[in-house]
Amino acid sequence: MFHIPRQDRSEPDFQDHEFWFLLTVCRINKLHRFVVSDSPQCLTVLFVVLLAIPLLRADFVPHLIVVGDVPVVTSEAQSTFDGPKIGAVNGTSYDTWYFQATSADGKTSALINFWRSAIDEIEPDDQAASWVEIDVILPNTTIIDRGFISNTSSVTATGFGASGVWSGNENATFVGAPDLSTFTIQIDAAEFNGSLTIRSTTPAQYPGGEPPGSNASAYLAPNLYWTNAIPVGVAHCQFTINGELFEIKGGLGYHDQQWGGLPQEATVRSWYWGHAQAGPYSLVWFDSIAFDGITKYSSVYLAENGTIITASRNVTTTNDTFVLPIPSQNSSFPPGFYINFNGAGKQWSFVAQNDVQGIHSGNVESNYTMWVGQMRGGEVDSDIVYGTGEWEWNVNPGPVGP
Repeated sequence: MFHIPRQDRSEPDFQDHEFWFLLTVCRINKLHRFVVSDSPQCLTVLFVVLLAIPLLRADFVPHLIVVGDVPVVTSEAQSTFDGPKIGAVNGTSYDTWYFQATSADGKTSALINFWRSAIDEIEPDDQAASWVEIDVILPNTTIIDRGFISNTSSVTATGFGASGVWSGNENATFVGAPDLSTFTIQIDAAEFNGSLTIRSTTPAQYPGGEPPGSNASAYLAPNLYWTNAIPVGVAHCQFTINGELFEIKGGLGYHDQQWGGLPQEATVRSWYWGHAQAGPYSLVWFDSIAFDGITKYSSVYLAENGTIITASRNVTTTNDTFVLPIPSQNSSFPPGFYINFNGAGKQWSFVAQNDVQGIHSGNVESNYTMWVGQMRGGEVDSDIVYGTGEWEWNVNPGPVGP
C-alpha cells in the first residue's frame, strides 16, 4: 500500500493475447473512463461493449503517459495474479508493485515501490509513466526518501508471479517465482545500490481471502483493487546508501500490488492498513471509511503458523470497526492502534505500537503517515505474543475536480 498521486489522462497498449473481458464504460465525477467494475457503488453505466482485450502476460510501457481511456483489470479471469493490471498509463490510472522489509526489532525499514503512474510527486511537469520510490528508515531514525524516473518499464508474468524491469539512467528490477514463494528486488541507482529478497511464509490472497487461481475479484473499495502475494514473509536486504551499509537480516517481509483507474481521492475518505507478525500469528488488515462517513470497506487476514484462520472482505458501517487508534492527549497522531479479529467462534486482539514514524506528508486533515514498531497480542484470554510490523494511516481530502 502507498500514497497515490492524483492526475488525469489514458489508452490501451497490450501485447500478448489470451482472454477477453467485458469493459464497462462509466461516468465518474464527469470523467469518462474505461473501467471494469464489480462494485455496486455509485457508477452510472452508460453502455457495455465486448472488446477483444487480452490477458496481459508480458507488456511494455514507454516513457510517456497517454491520452484516452485505459482498461483496468478487476479479477484473475482478466490477468495473472501478480501481472500487469492496466493497459497503459494516463493521468489517473496507476499500477504498483510494493515490497517492504522491517527489522526484527521494529526499528528500521526498507520500502521499494515500482510505479506506473503519472509522476507529479517527483517532477511536477514530467510526463513520465514509470518510476521507482525508495523509502528507508535508518537505525538512527533518519528517513531516506527518494525516487527516480524510468525511461521504460516492462513486466512479464510467469505462473502466478511476475518480474519487472524499470530502465533508465537508474535501474530497478524485481523477479518473482511462479508460485509466489520468493521475490528478489535489485536497485542500481546513484548513491543507492543493493538487493532485497523476500521468502513467503503465508498463503497469498485476494481481498476476500481467496487464493491465486480462484478467479476471485480484486475489488477492495471503490476504484481500488488489490492482491497480496506475500502477506508475511522473511526478508533480507543489503543496500549501500550514500556509501554506508544498511542491512536487515531475518526481518519481516511483505509484497502486494495495488491499482485503479482513478486517483486516490476517488476511493475512500481514509484508511488504516498494515501487516505484522506476532508469535505464530500473521496479520494483514485494511479498514476504510467512504466519503459518506458511514460505509466501511475492509479486508482482514489472520494466519497461525502459516495456516489461515480467518480472511474476508466486508462492506459494513462505521458501527462495525476492528481497527481503532489509541487515544493521544498531546499529539495529532495516535501512539498506536488496536486491531481486533473474529473468526471460528474466537477473538484475537492486538496492539500495534508506533515506535518509529516513517514517511509522512500533509497534516491530520489530509495526510499519509507510515510507522514501524512492535506488535503484541493474541487470542483473547490466552498468552500474549510479540512481534513487529508496518502500518499506515491515510486521509484523503475528497474527490478533486468538476
